[in-house]
Amino acid sequence: MYKLMAFLSIITLVSSCGNKEKEDDLATKRIATIEIKKLGDKYNAIQNWDTLHYEYTIQYQELFSDTNKLVLLDEWVIITDIKEENNKNIVVGECGFYPIFYFKLECDKSQINSLINMDISYGSHIGIIAKITDLKKPELELVSQVEYDIEETDENYYETIAYSYLQIEGANDIFLTGKLIDFYVIN
Repeated sequence: MYKLMAFLSIITLVSSCGNKEKEDDLATKRIATIEIKKLGDKYNAIQNWDTLHYEYTIQYQELFSDTNKLVLLDEWVIITDIKEENNKNIVVGECGFYPIFYFKLECDKSQINSLINMDISYGSHIGIIAKITDLKKPELELVSQVEYDIEETDENYYETIAYSYLQIEGANDIFLTGKLIDFYVIN
């Protein structure tokens, strides 16, 4: 009887810890969403532009053509590299889901130091205010495809065969260059 009660107590404790983690993650996400929106509002930046899913590059070019407008990068932002290139400090990353917007933003040394010290990870919530100076969309991209086929070799045996090939398709992703103005990160 005592073993059963101890077992049930442990199960309850473990499941409540999982719920607490989920609640903490949701609270962190809510805080990050509010703070990133405040960042966008502070700079009067174009927000939610990466959810527009324009069909043509010229539509994005027109969106960024106002040289005084800043943009908020805030959907699925991932910083993939921080480097020095041609005597300039550069932050490289991606945002958005479809299409994916790859960015390469010039920044100053203090911004790089701040980003490095923040211990940014895959689960970090990141908002970036940027001045976009150029936008490019490649005409074609090389796509790797893998298809599987199941063949019956005898009554009780099936064999899975994988076919892989490369295919050239029209590109959808967009490459942005510009200047990093400000950012917000919460882990």
